[in-house]
Amino acid sequence: MEWTSLVIQIIVAAVVLAPVLWIVGKWLVGKDKAKFTDSLWIAILGVVIAVGVGAVLPWWVHYLGH
Repeated sequence: MEWTSLVIQIIVAAVVLAPVLWIVGKWLVGKDKAKFTDSLWIAILGVVIAVGVGAVLPWWVHYLGH
């Protein structure tokens, strides 16, 4: 996988997924505990881990619905 593709996926996850995770976090645990930076890191780490697993186990991607 190219680095540009990974960077684009991280940016899209940060823009789309992080606010959703933050809002759900506020709903589940309350305003004081839910932080936007935490949701941003979760979104970024999720993309990096998914890309890493997809690179190491490409035959699993078919079974995981990719």
